Amino acid sequence: MLNSGQRRHLVSIYATATHYLHLMEDAAAAGRSPSGVGSTLTPLNPESADPILGPVRELRTRLRAIAEELAPRELSELESPQPPAQTLLWMSNLLQRLRSCAESVGPRRVTRYGDLSEDIAETLAATQRELQALVAEADQALQEAVARGPRAGT
Repeated sequence: MLNSGQRRHLVSIYATATHYLHLMEDAAAAGRSPSGVGSTLTPLNPESADPILGPVRELRTRLRAIAEELAPRELSELESPQPPAQTLLWMSNLLQRLRSCAESVGPRRVTRYGDLSEDIAETLAATQRELQALVAEADQALQEAVARGPRAGT
């Protein structure tokens, strides 16, 4: 019998492998970069992708089977959707990152990389204000969802 840490470790390995498989499938089929940013990739045809993805899918299946055998409760916890409050927490974290993006488009940040003409600085400042207003709008909606309580968003 495994202890709690060992069981959670097995489930974590399965979850990580699943995540990597999804990234590989997205790269191969849709040309999405695993980094989530940057240029798109050239999707692969199934004849090229399947010999790579097939064994990885089997690896994931085998990891799930061992986790199901040795850590069924922890696997069930992993596969059960978290409550809406957890989703809202993630939305809040991601919105903070977008707030940083909005701030970074402003002329003060961009001039770190070189001088700007006055008209470009004004354009960037206006764009920054627009983006910050959109973030504020999203934040207000997020706060309202949180205030609605535990079933917010469902």
